Amino acid sequence: MFHPLVDKQGNFNISQQFPAWRPHQDYIFHVLHYVKNAFKKVSLDNLLEKYAFNKDAYRMYHTEARIFAKLAQQCAQLSITESILFEHFPDNNMIRFTQMNDAKFEELKAQILSTTSNASTDSKSSIEQQLKDRFSEFKTGFTKFMN
Repeated sequence: MFHPLVDKQGNFNISQQFPAWRPHQDYIFHVLHYVKNAFKKVSLDNLLEKYAFNKDAYRMYHTEARIFAKLAQQCAQLSITESILFEHFPDNNMIRFTQMNDAKFEELKAQILSTTSNASTDSKSSIEQQLKDRFSEFKTGFTKFMN
């Protein structure tokens, strides 16, 4: 990815927004919001060079914006090719995407649904309560974040 906050290994620097992680104050939705906004002009304009993992991309954005835009667009187009999506995984990456036909998808979906329907009522209500509690925490944090 050709972006000032992304290094050659694909690591994304969040330290400008989150210099120190604060448990129970910083949540994943804060990170996702920051990552989303990092691709907007206002965020790129306000990015400090010391936080840029990719100094070349940072300098190019500030000195040759058209070339930066072309390189970023080429990189984005390349990133959605099947060979990149399904064949290039770092050894330490536990998430792997594979192509799946409709029949295999339906088989896995049925398997998941049958597993969840066989769960006991008690465990279902316990899981539902846990989900409700977590959602409530998320909603509270998100509301505070947006205000």
